[in-house]
Amino acid sequence: MSFLLSPIDQYSQFSDFLEFDLRIKRDDLYPAVGGGNKARKIQYILKYAVENGFDALVTNGGLQSNHARATALASAASGMHCSLVLHTEAPDQVRHLAGNLMLMGMSGAELRFCQLGDLKDAMDEEMKRLTDEGLKPLYVWGGGHCVQGSVAYFEAAREARDQCGGWLPDYVVHASGTGTTQAGLVAGYADLSTRVIGISVAREKDRGTQVVEESLSELGDYLKMNLSEAHVDFRDDWIEGGYERSSDRLLQAIDQAARKGLVLDPTYTGKAFLGMKELIEAGEIPHRSKVLFWHTGGLLNLLSSPVYLKKTV
Repeated sequence: MSFLLSPIDQYSQFSDFLEFDLRIKRDDLYPAVGGGNKARKIQYILKYAVENGFDALVTNGGLQSNHARATALASAASGMHCSLVLHTEAPDQVRHLAGNLMLMGMSGAELRFCQLGDLKDAMDEEMKRLTDEGLKPLYVWGGGHCVQGSVAYFEAAREARDQCGGWLPDYVVHASGTGTTQAGLVAGYADLSTRVIGISVAREKDRGTQVVEESLSELGDYLKMNLSEAHVDFRDDWIEGGYERSSDRLLQAIDQAARKGLVLDPTYTGKAFLGMKELIEAGEIPHRSKVLFWHTGGLLNLLSSPVYLKKTV
């Protein structure tokens, strides 16, 4: 299986950042199963599944989960069975297919809906059902939270470094959710002075930091690297009320970026971009810094966002 590349763009049109050398790693343009960091991770997870004799994937997420969409489409492309357990406050009222959920259904994946509190039991039941049917399912944690996901971003950091040549960022800023993207990036830049800042999309700082550190330790064991001195910088200042929640300042940052040709979303990348912007404004990222903003995707989250669906011309 070959692993694909996504480009790096240099953005000079952001007047707010004229005193900074800003570049953007465009994983939103990652050329597989709808793009984004989940599309990158699922290639590594699927490769592991095939090499170890699994013939089905069972995973979970919210109704607009990028991970669930990437898993569904990657499974369809490889001929592997896919079951998705999607959590929502009203599982009996899911009717509207849009964004990622539409693609999950179109892919032929089996969809099961439950409340968040029932997610563990629903996943266990789906694993048992498929096993009883004679399949060998792989349990994939939500968000692609596994060592393969961390490896994907360790190698993604190496990819970005090769693409940047002699340009080495002082800061890498990205949206941080389940932890493996940040763990991989921290490991990938661990031999440099580059500071990786993960902007939380939902978790509070203590829990989020702990999860990234656990993934980093697991990755270090897997790669046989000593990452004990690697620093995890996880920020929860821009959660904006929680997962898939937004605020006026977040929506304003998204709209401003769109007017410069950069499309962000309110669930993931908008929060990361807002965090980077305010870190710059506060002087925590000093003038003349080299900054790499890692765009992890989210266009379909934007297109299915209730806030933006309500907008009129």
